[in-house]
Amino acid sequence: MALEDYVDEILASGFPGLSNLGDRALRLQLDGYSARVVDRDFIELGHQVRNPAGLRRWMTAYAAATATTTSFEKIRAAATGDEGEQLSKDAARPYRTILERLWILDPVPAWQPTRRHLSRLSAASKHHLVDPALAARLLGATREALLEDQELGPPIRRDGTLLGALFESLVTLCVRVYAQSAEATVGHLRTFSGSREIDLIVEGPAKRVVAIEVKLKRTIRDDDVNALHWLQGQIGDELLDAVVVNTRRSRLPANGWNSRSASSSAWSLIPPGGICYSPPMVGYREDKEKLLKRLARVEGQVRGVSKMVEEERYCIDVLTQIGAIQAALDKVALGLLDEHTRHCVVEADGDERVEKMDELMAAVGRLVKR
Repeated sequence: MALEDYVDEILASGFPGLSNLGDRALRLQLDGYSARVVDRDFIELGHQVRNPAGLRRWMTAYAAATATTTSFEKIRAAATGDEGEQLSKDAARPYRTILERLWILDPVPAWQPTRRHLSRLSAASKHHLVDPALAARLLGATREALLEDQELGPPIRRDGTLLGALFESLVTLCVRVYAQSAEATVGHLRTFSGSREIDLIVEGPAKRVVAIEVKLKRTIRDDDVNALHWLQGQIGDELLDAVVVNTRRSRLPANGWNSRSASSSAWSLIPPGGICYSPPMVGYREDKEKLLKRLARVEGQVRGVSKMVEEERYCIDVLTQIGAIQAALDKVALGLLDEHTRHCVVEADGDERVEKMDELMAAVGRLVKR
């Protein structure tokens, strides 16, 4: 994948029913989603928004703080209007809590191990919205603007570019979905002084961890893995593995760890061969990475529905989201049927083709009966 492909993945929303929309329709839907949050969702949770424009500016400032640990006071200060009007502390105070309850904010908590020698770690969470496409839209980020590293949104200090922050947010979204299925937790590590930082720490039930660095670059150098080496020296065998996710598959310099592209099969949850059990007959092989990302995003939305039920959200809203998830899965299924027909069936010979056709018709029958 080229850098442009990763930008396209960032801008393609993971919300069910939106991922296949054209650019203009997608922008309108994302705008409508954020407007609903301000105009309706806050009210449904019992909070009257007296300054809707201020809330929108606060959400935009939070989007600008993606993949940073910027303080909420600095986010409030960055949400200054065109005429210099600032949000009051009292007005901004409930925004964080309510937006987390609405599953709009999805921050990564600081990893807090029990080991004394790692006690001096920052406790600040790293900011992320539930979907990097929503963050990009709030900031008015287009494909060209991200690739050209244009200045967008309120001034928030970050290490690196906005594209790099959104790339980390995309990787974080995928990792959290897969970690949940493995009953693992995801945090980030930052020393109190800020001298050491690791983007993602995945900790399993046995308290062993996988450390992940996210780099928007094609070539990984020694200084990119210094923090990973440091962590290995601190916790030894409790570090199960260390991974650098970058924009191409490449070797790490002389350390034996893994380097993965963001679309690498390292994150694959589908068994080898998928639904076509003969290895040479996997119809969707060329589109496998896109399929995995789409399914990961759908899984993320299922988590959102679970949270809606936990919070006793209005039943029709829950049913609407479930319908959108089913529609997204149906599109995946139709794509698989198409690829199965074009490859698994067409490329088979004789009796095997008959068998593949029977499998295809049986699969269609199951989808129609559902």
